[in-house]
Amino acid sequence: MSETFLDAAVLVLGILGFATLRTVAKRVDIITKVLAVDLLGVLLCGVAALLGYLTGSEHYLDIAIVLALLAFAGTVSPAQVISTGSLFGRQEER
Repeated sequence: MSETFLDAAVLVLGILGFATLRTVAKRVDIITKVLAVDLLGVLLCGVAALLGYLTGSEHYLDIAIVLALLAFAGTVSPAQVISTGSLFGRQEER
């Protein structure tokens, strides 16, 4: 790949990462924060994949896959708690 494309990819990931961190810091709404943290996880996956390409190491791609799974779990868990009030299903009424 050309160096210009890689430089552009690093620049875009950096700008989006900064904007995402600013969103997490400034917003009060919990749903927006959860989505911003999910986007940050996706951006970290992109950084890991880009590092894997630049270094030629397959380990970074494994790291990107694990980060994607953790980002998914980190989004689904708060969504479950927000929608039902409990992580493992409906709360029992007393």
